Amino acid sequence: MQYQPESDTPPRKQIKAPLGSRFQFVDTSDEEQTAAKIPAVSALSLGAANFAGAPRKLIIWQSTVIWAVSRVIIILFTAVAAQSLGQAPHISTALQNWYRWDANWYISIAQNGYTSATMTAFFPLFPILLKIAAAILPGHSYVLAAMLLNSVFTWIGLVGMGTLAYSESADTSTVFPTLMVFMAYPVIFFLSAPYTEALFIALAVWGLWAIRQKKWYLAAGLTFLVVVSRPTGIILYAPLVYEFVVSIYKNKTLQIKDYAPAAASLLSAPLGLTLYSWYNLVKFGDPLAWLHAQSAWNRISVPIWQAIIEEAQFYIHKPTSIDLAATLLLIGFIIIAYKKQPMAYTLYSVALLFLIVSAPIHLSYYAPGSASVTSAARFVIAAIPLFLYLGKLSSKHTAVTAIAVYGGLLLQGIFILRFLTGVWVN
Repeated sequence: MQYQPESDTPPRKQIKAPLGSRFQFVDTSDEEQTAAKIPAVSALSLGAANFAGAPRKLIIWQSTVIWAVSRVIIILFTAVAAQSLGQAPHISTALQNWYRWDANWYISIAQNGYTSATMTAFFPLFPILLKIAAAILPGHSYVLAAMLLNSVFTWIGLVGMGTLAYSESADTSTVFPTLMVFMAYPVIFFLSAPYTEALFIALAVWGLWAIRQKKWYLAAGLTFLVVVSRPTGIILYAPLVYEFVVSIYKNKTLQIKDYAPAAASLLSAPLGLTLYSWYNLVKFGDPLAWLHAQSAWNRISVPIWQAIIEEAQFYIHKPTSIDLAATLLLIGFIIIAYKKQPMAYTLYSVALLFLIVSAPIHLSYYAPGSASVTSAARFVIAAIPLFLYLGKLSSKHTAVTAIAVYGGLLLQGIFILRFLTGVWVN
């Protein structure tokens, strides 16, 4: 770009693009032009460089506004559910409606530790944090402590989601739509329940950001933590290893300075699983008790082709299911976007899909040889690349925003009332 002295237009600010980029200088006066001109790697670096400035404040502000609105919605629906159940208008009574299903297990572990091998299906990080929070909180209410913790994790996750959306596009106009689409997901209320979804999102979204920014120690630490938060945390390991190997390949050599981050990256997830398996061995005499415990819910891993056949047999007779819809949405996203997104995101999404499909709930009582992807809608909350993609579409097409946000919020209202009144969402 060359400045013409005779023009009335003042010279535009230039920044130097990352070494190896096709463009040595990028016009920063127009974010949309910038995003269109520079390759993905340059956009990522630009986003990282500018996050320390005004975009950081914008991302935090937009995340906080959406987070605050979501808290109001949660409080309102909690009150409505309590009233519909004829309960006394008291906070502690209303909060007990969140104390359902998996919440019982996490809170029991936080209170009493792992008293049976079946409990090991629920990984330890959230119960540890919950025990600490309840000890600090006046009244020591575990339900309230869990919901307050998850409110904090939700905010951290939203800021991370906005940061990731901006760092991938170097365009602030993608941030708000991404956050809106994410928080309008029909079962996003699980971020508020005493479950691990909020913790997982907070760790995984910043883990993906660290991976894409090549901050290997941070990425490895977050991968370790996400693995000990829940079994599906292993999905963050694939993009971490891939991005690290690619970075080494591009440098054409593995230098001594690369040994430590290489060890951290490669050992992060295995170390988390090994430590928890060791605890299982010492406590219950079975290092894989956490895996075997899944059978208590008839969730048994089988070859992927067998799982698909069994699931097809079930959903032919019951095609209306939010879990099936969420699974198909994830499949469609992977097919459509695999050439439009970083390979790390495709690996992450495929790993998540594999875990959802290959470990179904077997329903022999319904029909011999049938199975369902029960809880898939909840698991798809972790599909961070999906929401980044939908957010980018929404920033360009208002129709996508309308469908995703208004349709999602309508379903969310229905599902949250079902959950709070004791009806499982499926």
